[in-house]
Amino acid sequence: RMPRYQALADRLLSRYTDGAIAVSGSTRDFLIRERSVPPERVRVIWNGAPLDEFAPVPAEKSLALRAALGIAPGALVFGTIGRLSAQKGHVHLIDAAARILPLRPEARLLIVGDGDMASELRTQAATLGISGQTIFAGHRTDVRELLGVLDVFCISSLYEGTPLALFEAMAAGKPIVSTAVDGCREVLTEGETGLLVPAADAASLARALERVLSDPALRAALAAAARAASRRYDVAACVDAMQAFYDDLLAED
Repeated sequence: RMPRYQALADRLLSRYTDGAIAVSGSTRDFLIRERSVPPERVRVIWNGAPLDEFAPVPAEKSLALRAALGIAPGALVFGTIGRLSAQKGHVHLIDAAARILPLRPEARLLIVGDGDMASELRTQAATLGISGQTIFAGHRTDVRELLGVLDVFCISSLYEGTPLALFEAMAAGKPIVSTAVDGCREVLTEGETGLLVPAADAASLARALERVLSDPALRAALAAAARAASRRYDVAACVDAMQAFYDDLLAED
C-alpha cells in the first residue's frame, strides 16, 4: 500500500488533477483506489512499441544467430528477454526449465538481459543441472534478431504494468506463455493469443511451456493470432491516443 504521507498528499492534490494516464485497467484501478484520482479523470492508454521494428526476421538470420549462440538449427528454444530482477520471476522460469530440459536433450533455455539477479540465476541453473542447456546471453541490443531465435517467448513476471517485451514478442509472431499478471492478462486472450499461468508457479509454467513446445500447430496458431493482435499496441496508436487525451483536456479550459 501507499505510505501514509503519500496518501495524504494524493487526497490534497486530487481536486487539482485534470487527468491521469494509466497503462492498463489494473493501473487505472490502482490510481483510483490508492492514489485518490477521480475515476472520471483516468484514461487507459496502452504502452506502445515501434512494432514495425520487431517484424519477424528472415530465417537465414535466425539460423546464423543460433549458430553464434551454439544452438543447433532444429533445437526448440524457449526463453525471455528483459532485466534480470526479482520482479521478472526468472527463478520460476529456471525451475520450470529444470522440469522440461532433462526430457528434451536438444532443447535450450535462452535468457537475455542483465541485472542484479544474474549471478544467482546462473548458480540456480548449475544447481539444477541445466547449465549445459541454458544460455545466458547477457545485455544485448539485437532484440529483434534474438526474438527470431526463440520458438516460445515466456514472461514469468510476478507483477507488471504492460511490458513492452510482450508487445515486441507479439509483433515478432511468437507464441507466448505468460504469468496472468495485471497488463499481461488484459492484453493476452487465454488459448488464443497466448497461454496464461499463475505467477510464481513453476509447475504450471512448465506444463504450459511443454504444451506449446510439443504442439507445432498450437505454436503456429498462437503466433499468428498474437501478431494480428499486436497492431493495436503500435506506438503510433499510443501517440494518437495521448494526443486525443491532451486535446480533450485543453478543450475543457
